[in-house]
Amino acid sequence: MKRRISKDFALKSEWAGLNTMVVVIRHWKHVGDEDFQEHWEQRTFISNHPFHSQALRRAPRSHWSIENRLHWVLDVQLREDDHQLRDRNGAANLAFLRRLTVSLLQQDTQTEVGKGIKNKRLRAAANPNYVRKLLPNAKC
Repeated sequence: MKRRISKDFALKSEWAGLNTMVVVIRHWKHVGDEDFQEHWEQRTFISNHPFHSQALRRAPRSHWSIENRLHWVLDVQLREDDHQLRDRNGAANLAFLRRLTVSLLQQDTQTEVGKGIKNKRLRAAANPNYVRKLLPNAKC
């Protein structure tokens, strides 16, 4: 069943070319709570692409799986949450460098020993030649 965005949608005029609006309602119970407290979350996604229902079902989950994989590496391997730089420019610069680091290390598929990001990062810190090998082959 194909539905069109209602003409009386209040913000329609502010979004030129708006074709699709999806509301995702997520319900979960937090296992750590003693009383298994229920949580509800609603997110709205908008797009100018005319999606089909199958693609619409996969899009939010696909988006968040990519986000979660990157943030997990940043949080666990690079301990991003432990850094509390107060200067906005400094924080933005360090965040960029962390993402660049993850990207460079993930692109290295030739390293046999220590294939994980953590091992590659430690190897880069100890061996400048390893870093020199990574940079010319980088795809930005």
